[in-house]
Amino acid sequence: MSELIQPKCKQVEKYTEEDYKKFINDCYEEIEIGGLTFDPADIIKELDPTAFNCGFSDYQEYEDIYICPVCDIEHEDEEEALYCCQEESEEEEYCCSCCGEEYDNKEDSENCCMNEE
Repeated sequence: MSELIQPKCKQVEKYTEEDYKKFINDCYEEIEIGGLTFDPADIIKELDPTAFNCGFSDYQEYEDIYICPVCDIEHEDEEEALYCCQEESEEEEYCCSCCGEEYDNKEDSENCCMNEE
């Protein structure tokens, strides 16, 4: 049995800036000035972008994503990434080309349906 190639792991941001803006807007009411209505998140981002970015940084969480070492598809589970394109097999199995019956050795699989013909 050959060694399995371990998946790569990377951390990705769990939330987008839009998620953070929705969080702010859910916490505070819209602001009305002179007949115009503004979202609180837009006001903070426009008037104090540093405060907005610091708040977003504090709000942000990260999660691990595992990448299949063969096809580079991302998975949330490390084991799924490990076996995405690689199979775990303790011992090799052989199948009869006629009926598909599985055998532990090549000779038995080749002789499976020969006696029935």
